[in-house]
Amino acid sequence: MYFYILVIILVVALLVISFELVKRSKLKAAQLLAVHAFQEEHNLSNRDLKIFKETLGEAKSQIRIAEKAMTGIENEQQYLDSALTASKEIFRYLMDKPKDIVLYDNFLYRSLPAFSNTLERRAAFEQTAIDSSELTTTQKELDKILIELSESIVTDYNRYLKDELEETVIEKGAVK
Repeated sequence: MYFYILVIILVVALLVISFELVKRSKLKAAQLLAVHAFQEEHNLSNRDLKIFKETLGEAKSQIRIAEKAMTGIENEQQYLDSALTASKEIFRYLMDKPKDIVLYDNFLYRSLPAFSNTLERRAAFEQTAIDSSELTTTQKELDKILIELSESIVTDYNRYLKDELEETVIEKGAVK
């Protein structure tokens, strides 16, 4: 009697496991098809695709780090919000047009990493319970750096807006 119950349980367990494996393999196949479709749509080589994945993966994590760090900072919120919004928009643009990644090298490799790292440092200073003039001076210096970095990111975003405007004008001209 116990033998039959054990066999039934084992069969059910094997069915559940096999169902999950089939489900995962179908999901993996769908993901590979989506990646190949993206690669073909944007004419990316395997090397280009690898660079694209690594670069935008790093950019995405830096944007998340910046979002998290911003919650602990009270000063200069307007600059930080505009820089973060601009970073997200540039990220979306690069997801749509991966070939333009080379046009945003300064943003991807300098401005965004420096912005997220400085935000983390500034948030750490904000949480410090020590109240000293040196700490206040350091916080003000970091605020100045954050403003400069924010302006750099917003400048890159304005370049993106200018490119979008030019494309719209060209499309409008083609319609006439």
